[in-house]
Amino acid sequence: MGGRGASSGKTKGGGGYSKALELATKGIDETKTGASFRKLSPSIKRNIDVNLTPSKVLKDALQKGNTNIEDTWRTSVKGFGARQVISKGVNGKIEYTVKNRNKILLKTTDKNKVANKIAEFYLDAQKQVRR
Repeated sequence: MGGRGASSGKTKGGGGYSKALELATKGIDETKTGASFRKLSPSIKRNIDVNLTPSKVLKDALQKGNTNIEDTWRTSVKGFGARQVISKGVNGKIEYTVKNRNKILLKTTDKNKVANKIAEFYLDAQKQVRR
């Protein structure tokens, strides 16, 4: 199902990411996600939650004030397609971008919305496979 990587560059400034990191490292709140996420199996839910949690490299960089870094998670379903989730620090928050190739599907600071968007992808893939 996809892997994670971090890319880095150096800039000055940033800081103030402790609250954002605290929120990002908490688990996904199923009461705040949409119906799509709640329909998934527990193993897929765990996979989404683990991959949306910031990597150690991203956490360390944001704590030091380096905002020119991002986590990338690419998830795919064989024969259906792929989605890419990019997490990066922006203005004291962690911003998530969900992409399908070059098209941006969602850009938000809400981890639960991202989880639901990825869940929609998995559910659509399951429907296609069943046909």
